[in-house]
Amino acid sequence: MNINYCGRMLLALISALAANLVVATTSIAASDKGAYVFKDAYCLDYEGSSVCYANMAVIKETVTPSGNTLFVGNGSSSYVQTDPSGAVYEDTLKYHAEGAIIDSVLKEYGRFFTGSLTVGGTTCTSRYAFHFANEKIQFDRTTTCN
Repeated sequence: MNINYCGRMLLALISALAANLVVATTSIAASDKGAYVFKDAYCLDYEGSSVCYANMAVIKETVTPSGNTLFVGNGSSSYVQTDPSGAVYEDTLKYHAEGAIIDSVLKEYGRFFTGSLTVGGTTCTSRYAFHFANEKIQFDRTTTCN
């Protein structure tokens, strides 16, 4: 039995969340510049399909002399499924986050995703942007397929 589209998207979402939440099996390395690198990769068998994930993120946090905190992070997740018939499904997700905590209050936060799903010869790409600044929220999402 093949994993249906919703199942693949759910598994890809879980993979992306795992990359962001840093599960216990994730390797974490801090550089001397304050950057944290998260990496995780694994494969599993699911209903006769081979499913593989790879997650990577780099996050840097800076505390200013006045005590404010600035942070920025970039990462990616990939998902490949090969079903019993040999068909291959692929998802990729790239993300960026940034923010500023000033006087202990989140004053600016942005989260930006680009994801692609390829099934057969068709690739769909979705872009998602969420930005909070000056007490206003901006949001945009688009999807295109070829």
